[in-house]
Amino acid sequence: LPRLKCEIIAGAANNQLSDSSMYEMITQRNIVYCPDFAINAGGVISVGAEYLEGGWKESWVANKVRGIYDTIHRVISESEKRKRFTEVVALELAKERIR
Repeated sequence: LPRLKCEIIAGAANNQLSDSSMYEMITQRNIVYCPDFAINAGGVISVGAEYLEGGWKESWVANKVRGIYDTIHRVISESEKRKRFTEVVALELAKERIR
């Protein structure tokens, strides 16, 4: 992490961070962290669509995948409001949605 020269970490695979101890270092360096499970949700969306009544439909998948952009913006915005790390907020938002 100290060698990174970036403004955003946008993980394309699972578990980009070794653990939550990295949150503070990322925050101190003013790096925006986009949780991997949120930004990389397209594959899960597509696979999940196979289980919908009527089966997989490109238009449904494309619409849901376009929503990832809005989800990431919401996570970042809520992170700023709640003064909590984006990964923590993404999990909170997911739990709130399920409830």
